[in-house]
Amino acid sequence: METTPHPRAYILNDNELRGDGALPVQGGSQTRLRPTTPVIDLSPMKPVPPGVRGETEHKVAFEDTLTYHDPQLPPVFSTPHMIGLMEVAAFRALQPYCEGDEITVGTAINIEHRAATGVGALVKAEATLESANGRFYVFRVSVRDDHQEIGSGTVSRAVVSLGKFMQRLAKSST
Repeated sequence: METTPHPRAYILNDNELRGDGALPVQGGSQTRLRPTTPVIDLSPMKPVPPGVRGETEHKVAFEDTLTYHDPQLPPVFSTPHMIGLMEVAAFRALQPYCEGDEITVGTAINIEHRAATGVGALVKAEATLESANGRFYVFRVSVRDDHQEIGSGTVSRAVVSLGKFMQRLAKSST
């Protein structure tokens, strides 16, 4: 079966993904592998190809640093801001496949922030689809500056109806 990728998505081939065309499936205390078809067919979204990627970049500003929040802390790129970039990269990977009022929202993060980055640095985040289960997606994420990887881990997202999501939010805010 041959598929046509979405024009705004970068798709890894099977060899880049795992080498044997298998996608990890989350379950229990271990990750097991299952064979894949060329496209993960999940409703109601458009089919999402395995290994789809999203990216974003950002120039670190003073407002992105720990010092901005507390002058006793060093002027380095904060972990919450790094996680935000990871979330945006994963969002951008899936958004071309959403239909109608569908969007994706973050459901879980598991990351490590391993290197400091200062004001003025250009940081780039990348998210690559690792696994999918119904409307839930897990991405391998990383952020780099000009010199090194500064953080990595996983970000999970779920597809939701924006209208229904906002209705639930309004009810919970009253």
